[in-house]
Amino acid sequence: MKKLVIGGSGFVGSVLVDKLIKLGHEVIVFDNLRFGYEKNIENLNVEFLKGDIQNPKILENYIEQVDVIYFLATVNIIAAENDYSDCIQTNVVGLNKILELTKNKSNIKRFVYTSTSSIYGNGVEIQENTNKEFLNIYATTKYQGECLCKLYQNTENLPLTIIRYTNIYGRNQRPESPFCGVVSRFIEKSIKGEDIEITGDGNQIRDFLSVEDATELTIRLSLLDSTLGDDINLNTGNGHNIRDLAELIKKLTNSNSKIISISERKIDNIKCRRLKNDKLKSFIDYKFLDIEEGIIQTINWYKNNYKI
Repeated sequence: MKKLVIGGSGFVGSVLVDKLIKLGHEVIVFDNLRFGYEKNIENLNVEFLKGDIQNPKILENYIEQVDVIYFLATVNIIAAENDYSDCIQTNVVGLNKILELTKNKSNIKRFVYTSTSSIYGNGVEIQENTNKEFLNIYATTKYQGECLCKLYQNTENLPLTIIRYTNIYGRNQRPESPFCGVVSRFIEKSIKGEDIEITGDGNQIRDFLSVEDATELTIRLSLLDSTLGDDINLNTGNGHNIRDLAELIKKLTNSNSKIISISERKIDNIKCRRLKNDKLKSFIDYKFLDIEEGIIQTINWYKNNYKI
């Protein structure tokens, strides 16, 4: 049967689609193109349905054709801060409308809900059962989404797996997006010789995960019987300082860009977040891409896709 990727034209979703196709799966992509780009999937053999999860009626004609649903639709963390209601409507109400479509559908063998490590707030040695800390609307609604999925798991037998991503970077993270992550933005500025802007002092610690690793592991976890009903942190187990990351990108691009500090935003209240991945390693023995090699790959992707 086919795989349905909701949010499949976005940064992570499009790479996930690419990998599914290379594994021989037929794929349906459902996306409203608000945060995604059709050019991310234009060369992929997919069935593309343009639509919004807040009005997913078009999916009623396709839902019985699929056995795995990957849910990656979300309001970006930066956009979310500008409109709490918009974030709630998409990340909670929209999700619920998709879950309603899964009821009584025996063909669906797995519903993969992609969540975020933002639900933990600040902390080190974070595990899946660590207390949650809601410091922004994005994290709050993503955890509400988890709770909704678990409700359907308990009351409607939804075959659920929850995956919590850390900070993902790599190909298809397009710097022209106002919601782009720091790695691609730093690469663009560095290659152009423009100032690299860091919010605050740059001492924030994050676990950066290559989109190649994130998507490969998402697929592998979704196909394991042992991950059914579980929630899993997807992260490398390492932590990287934002300023050091900017310096590394400058070095790898041989750039003369200056690194400057700008005022912190409302969402910059998470200073250090480092996670453990013991549960992940209990399911899969996996060697993560080294961050330097991952950034080199991302630099090469940028050079191949943008005029310099």
